[in-house]
Amino acid sequence: MKKITYSLLLLSIFLVSCGPQWNTVTKSVSDKKTGAVLAAPTGWKYMELQNKIMLTPDSPDLGLLVYQVLSVSNPMRFTKQIVQKNMLPEDLAALITDNYQLNQGLSQFKVLENNPEVLAGIEGFRLISEYKSGDGNPMKMLTVGISLQDNAVILEFTAPKRVYFDKYKPEIEAILSKFQLSPDLKK
Repeated sequence: MKKITYSLLLLSIFLVSCGPQWNTVTKSVSDKKTGAVLAAPTGWKYMELQNKIMLTPDSPDLGLLVYQVLSVSNPMRFTKQIVQKNMLPEDLAALITDNYQLNQGLSQFKVLENNPEVLAGIEGFRLISEYKSGDGNPMKMLTVGISLQDNAVILEFTAPKRVYFDKYKPEIEAILSKFQLSPDLKK
């Protein structure tokens, strides 16, 4: 029995060490696929996953910015609808909102603001919403997105509504204002 327990312990340590790791931002974070550049503050942590980069100032529970690329060929997780090529910003915002509303992990979801936004020189949308997390914490979320030829780019910042959303919002706004995409993607 001790041999099995020891083997399982070694296997779990190996699997954890092979998984994605949090790294420290030194200058900026770049997505190799899209050429996107996220100018996060030095000292923030980031993790790269498939079609996604996650950034946090302290801990993902206190504030998490997720950059993701949604392909026109893959259905949304909850709506099962597909992002269309060159969607109008308001249509992309409606698709993202529908997806949030169907996510059972976001109880009492409601949109507080839905406005136009320019991201990397491209017209898009800006949503501010709130919901309660699975453990009942009131959360606030800022979502900015743009539609491109073959995909959509979404940046989503989520933090506890009390204290942390407002605390980190100026830094998030700075990241959004400096956000860059590869010129090839803008065509």
